[in-house]
Amino acid sequence: MSVVDVRKMLGASRRGVIDRFGGHRRCHAEYASNMSPARLDDRDLKVARMALVGNSGSGKTYLSELLCDDLELPYTKLDSLLHNADETRATPQEFTARVERAASGDAWVIDGNVVIGDTYDVSDVVLPRADLIVWLDLPRWRTCQQVTFRTLKRIVVRSPLWGDQRQRWGDLFSVDPHRSPIAWSWTQHSLTRRHYERKLAEDPSQDRRYMRLTSRREVSRFLARDSQARMQ
Repeated sequence: MSVVDVRKMLGASRRGVIDRFGGHRRCHAEYASNMSPARLDDRDLKVARMALVGNSGSGKTYLSELLCDDLELPYTKLDSLLHNADETRATPQEFTARVERAASGDAWVIDGNVVIGDTYDVSDVVLPRADLIVWLDLPRWRTCQQVTFRTLKRIVVRSPLWGDQRQRWGDLFSVDPHRSPIAWSWTQHSLTRRHYERKLAEDPSQDRRYMRLTSRREVSRFLARDSQARMQ
């Protein structure tokens, strides 16, 4: 299974170009300023297994939840498999086993980075099994802005992360990447980009589809209904 023609889905046959990126397709489109976000349905996208990757704060969870609601696919967040309820992390072996179980199904959406620091790497578990890989590659300033707002909201409303874990005010101001989600997003941005550039360029599959979305406008365009494009 695969995604429909990316040019038609994004309306890029009229408003942009499709070129080659690292041996795979990347969309550079000029988007109409009045294009409003809309929801995706299964006429637009024909995939069974979808992986959403990108730096922390890029909007993977937001996009994943929309796609799962519309396409009715099982949803797995990799962070929920990494963290235990007692505020410890799974061992690399435990994490890999959990991800293998989640990715073994016939249909799913998996949200999260497949490489986390120098300790965890499940890229060879998730990426080869995906029909479509959506890479949210937003600018560093944008991901840090979004993760700052997200962290503030979690602190104020005391929303749980995993089990009883909650973020604290000290996490917001810390410069330790292992404590502060903002510092983590800042320090991991370049590393994340280099990793996915390399991984996608090395993938030998001719059937798997890739989309690299580099701005909020591209994400909105990805979700937008384009009735004229679908009728082509």
